[in-house]
Amino acid sequence: MSRPVVRAAALAALAWLAAASPEARPSRDTQRIYVTVVDAKGKPVTGLTKEDFTIRLGQEPQEVLGLAPAVEPASVVILTDRLGLNSTYTPFDVGQALRDFARAIRAANPESRIALTTFDGTVVQVTKFTSAFAETDRALGRLITNSEGAALFDALSAVCQAMRSAPTDRRIIFTLFAAYRPDLSTLQPEHVREMLRRSAAGLWVVEVRQVPGSNITNPAREQVLDHGSRMSGGLREIVSSRSGVSAATKRMAELMLGQYVLSYGPGGGTSQTQLIVEVKRPGVRVLAPGWTTR
Repeated sequence: MSRPVVRAAALAALAWLAAASPEARPSRDTQRIYVTVVDAKGKPVTGLTKEDFTIRLGQEPQEVLGLAPAVEPASVVILTDRLGLNSTYTPFDVGQALRDFARAIRAANPESRIALTTFDGTVVQVTKFTSAFAETDRALGRLITNSEGAALFDALSAVCQAMRSAPTDRRIIFTLFAAYRPDLSTLQPEHVREMLRRSAAGLWVVEVRQVPGSNITNPAREQVLDHGSRMSGGLREIVSSRSGVSAATKRMAELMLGQYVLSYGPGGGTSQTQLIVEVKRPGVRVLAPGWTTR
């Protein structure tokens, strides 16, 4: 055999061994998630690097592969029962707060897609991701209702289903609803929680209460919203005034726009494996998914 042929054969063998070697081709299932880090004043923490984060998937440490401010467009569904028949929260005030929220999201990235679904009495998809922003903006300015009840679980399930075909991977469900209205949903909490997990969307909730009293105790609703927002990397806040609605919607928009996109590996796990994301700084709170979408 000639020397060039021997050399070529040796190089081919080395290439095959390198391709077949586990050390040369580590198995990696890279994941991307969106996280917000909040300081003691409730403001998003900026300027973090990947070295500030630690991640575990179950008991398995993960390597933080990348971290950057989330600037890509978001797919946002505004989900509201319009707050119902209550003189404290007028349709004008509710509509203005939601319009300010939507405009803040779009101002950060004009390519973001915003849809609107209402659930006072029945679930109605008012505008879609494909709708022009001006159409959604006008719809938010016409929020009126004459229904005494709402169907939150049914609406959340429908939105989660729509989210699975959202135009971008950065998925957000922003819910504004009244705790003083009876819930007319037909779905079970377990179904809704699973739909939310599978949607890969963050659930952000502003729960509006009536003062004095007259709020409806609904343990299933509270559990789904509290657990769902926490495990999806979102947030739940409770307000009890007109100014509180406006302030909370602005704060939610600010926190969403302060997200980071974080990638890690080797990944793995199952739907029952908990994801734990921490930041090596005192006095901060991390809003990150706690479940996987497997």
